[in-house]
Amino acid sequence: MNDPVTVTLFERPPCGYDCAGCLVCRPQVALTPEGAAAFAATGLVTVTPTSTSTPGVFARAATRKIGAVTVGALTVRVEPKTPISRVIFDVGTRR
Repeated sequence: MNDPVTVTLFERPPCGYDCAGCLVCRPQVALTPEGAAAFAATGLVTVTPTSTSTPGVFARAATRKIGAVTVGALTVRVEPKTPISRVIFDVGTRR
């Protein structure tokens, strides 16, 4: 049985460029074709094959949604571009 793995993505990538080859913007993970299709079907992340030379390895990127989804032993979390602590602070300081 595979150990559970959690990957965190960001609504706005930390590097700020959303570059196609960046492992921060688009981390890579081994998935079955069924697993890749299941993640893509959620609409939370986009899943694209990395290359034909390494089948089964896919790059993922966040869409404009936030949340979490688990397929098999892999959980993908997409965090908002504005940290929740900042949102709560902003709401608390408005009068």
